[in-house]
Amino acid sequence: RSLGIDSVITVGYSMGGPVSFLVQRRHPELVTGMVFQATAMEWSGTSKERARWRVARIVQPLVRRFITPRTLRWIISRDIPRGHELSRFVPWLVGETRRNDPWMISEAGHAISRFDARPFAESVNVPTAMVVTTRDRLVPPVKQYALATTVRANIVELEGDHFVTLVSPREYAAATRRAVDSVANPAAR
Repeated sequence: RSLGIDSVITVGYSMGGPVSFLVQRRHPELVTGMVFQATAMEWSGTSKERARWRVARIVQPLVRRFITPRTLRWIISRDIPRGHELSRFVPWLVGETRRNDPWMISEAGHAISRFDARPFAESVNVPTAMVVTTRDRLVPPVKQYALATTVRANIVELEGDHFVTLVSPREYAAATRRAVDSVANPAAR
């Protein structure tokens, strides 16, 4: 509102999915459409998932605190090898990742682990689209399809894992564009 914006289409990737839900619930008069990407309605539906989150809450701050820039560069370079169109951004990605506060990242993960949109997701009453990352190991596609079904989303499939945004940025951008276009112009679906 302070920016003079009177309508928005939210785009929520991964942890941004819950943010999109919250924006729509708090400001329904502003949200005219929603695009979900590689996200889910809930993150702790099984006992195995809840156990993973408990372990991550303890281990993640320690791992993030002691990981070296060299190790981080190696991890990122597995997805963005030399010659990749984003390889020139690897030093920037390493720097940005290192600037994150390990404890705050852990707390954000904890908040996401408690998020559950199942009680209200069905009430979303604006055009929606879902970009499903079909080989995602972080947010299983079955959870992504469940969200898409519940909110009656136009589905755009994107072959790739959770970090397809880095590995295949052009394909990701094209899928995002198709999803946004389907929400902005639902009659053209």
